[in-house]
Amino acid sequence: MPEKEQAIMNEGDEIMNEDEELDDLVGSYLSSSEMDRVNDYIQRGRQHQVLNDKDLIAGWKDAFSTMAMDPSDRAVRRNEDDFTAELRLRHIDVPYSCLGPILEMWLTNTRKIIDEIWADAEKMDEMVEDIASDLKKFIDVRDHSIN
Repeated sequence: MPEKEQAIMNEGDEIMNEDEELDDLVGSYLSSSEMDRVNDYIQRGRQHQVLNDKDLIAGWKDAFSTMAMDPSDRAVRRNEDDFTAELRLRHIDVPYSCLGPILEMWLTNTRKIIDEIWADAEKMDEMVEDIASDLKKFIDVRDHSIN
């Protein structure tokens, strides 16, 4: 293989490796965040533990419906997170597929929030700093636990 083509392939491999590392980092971070939310729910007493599976799923749907109207409301999101945590603890798949128009409403309202952030340089900078800070903390904890 000619030297120029080999250099291009090597550069492409490096970019792919960097992309794969970033994908792995983000995937690990998201999984860790999910475990943190489940642990927080457990520490607060698993309030939905008493529900049967049918009522738990109905409660989750109601909580998601409420959250879909205002995805930025942290208290409402926490309530949905708690139902999701209980579903996960029971090894029940979160039934997003049954939401239909509720999921569309959540996506629309989430897109509005994201668009507002993108349109405001100060909010965008703050969000980027928050994400970078969260990832740095995650990497520090992860690397500390590995060593």
